[in-house]
Amino acid sequence: MSSQFAVPFNQEAALKAGGSDFLQDGGAHTVTIISAKYISAKTGSQGMEFEIKTDSGQSAKFITIYYKKADGAVINSGYSTLCGIMFFLGLQGLSMQNAGADSFAPELAGQKVGLFLQKVLYTKNAGGEGYKFDIRAPYKFDTLHTVREAQENKQPTAIQNWINSYQDKDERTAQQPQSPSNSFDSQPTNDDIPW
Repeated sequence: MSSQFAVPFNQEAALKAGGSDFLQDGGAHTVTIISAKYISAKTGSQGMEFEIKTDSGQSAKFITIYYKKADGAVINSGYSTLCGIMFFLGLQGLSMQNAGADSFAPELAGQKVGLFLQKVLYTKNAGGEGYKFDIRAPYKFDTLHTVREAQENKQPTAIQNWINSYQDKDERTAQQPQSPSNSFDSQPTNDDIPW
């Protein structure tokens, strides 16, 4: 006689209790690129949106790099980041493959690379708080070499230095408390008096 459980036990699910399947922390991560989708901003800038999974099993979506302005001018930081990723993967360029209404860079799917991610805290338009990740730099995941260190055959130090000094970037807009009208900081200065 076997019993049917309404909620069966799963060891793998139990191990995740108290944790999250979504990436929570910035810093150095060895990741597998799940997808790299071409996107356009409202301004017309061209970018690439990454979905990644870390070696520890955490996922992150919507990590975006903008590499070209609407007028075709290169956005140096984004283009350099993409070229750094291509450097470590031995790619000469990225093609575009259509899948329905979206276009992807198929060369990046399933590839493993090191990404130093900057966690950015922000205030949402509708209120409340959120966070996103920006790619500070790609690196060789097994040696921690940045592109420059690998090219110049130097000891890898940059990523470890960033790990040691890492802090989240806080771009949240604080609600300013109303000051009483007689407080010192609300008194006009000579520059504020209209004569």
